[in-house]
Amino acid sequence: MAGYFELSVVALGRFNPAIFQPSWFRTNDILPAAEVDAAEAGGQRVLVTNDVTAIMFESVRVDVQKERWSLSTSRQDWRKDIGPIASSIFALLPHTPVTTLGFNYSMHRYLVGGEPALSRLLHKWVPIEDLADVVGKRVHLGGTVRCDWDDYRVTFTLDSSVRLTHGIYFGQNYERKVESATMLTEYLQQDWPKILSRAKDLIEAISEGEELEA
Repeated sequence: MAGYFELSVVALGRFNPAIFQPSWFRTNDILPAAEVDAAEAGGQRVLVTNDVTAIMFESVRVDVQKERWSLSTSRQDWRKDIGPIASSIFALLPHTPVTTLGFNYSMHRYLVGGEPALSRLLHKWVPIEDLADVVGKRVHLGGTVRCDWDDYRVTFTLDSSVRLTHGIYFGQNYERKVESATMLTEYLQQDWPKILSRAKDLIEAISEGEELEA
């Protein structure tokens, strides 16, 4: 395995977890039938209660609590679909109280040069050795940047991977306030492609000079 990838759309507000059952996704044509069939096949793929819902479809996962809703995937071939799927869901629930929209883009990747390449990349962007020496021994370098970009509050994390030996971790979160489910749907439709493009461009710019394994 060359790496690990996870992408999610998150909404904060007030939700009714019990609504989000596999049959609801089938009735409203939210996902292909094969995705719903996989969830309904049994095992531990579906949990639906008044307080929490968790459904593992074939390619995506839905998690709903009373104050938090998310749709996620770890499949690269579904990354363009997550935004439109979330948009179609909230288009059916326009009166849902929603206050915040977030996009999360996480990637763990191997570097072709192994540990030396990882060290070069971290020391290039997180040059805090002097501070680390004051703090203690067995130093672990990593950095987090918080900033504003195009109406979003962005948190970007660069660190060594906890999943991959000598791997690198890129974590990106984009968050903005919304006033309604209708507004959330509009932002999902217009911003999803540019968020994906922005996330990809940042990873390429930061890893320039080092090769990431495919």
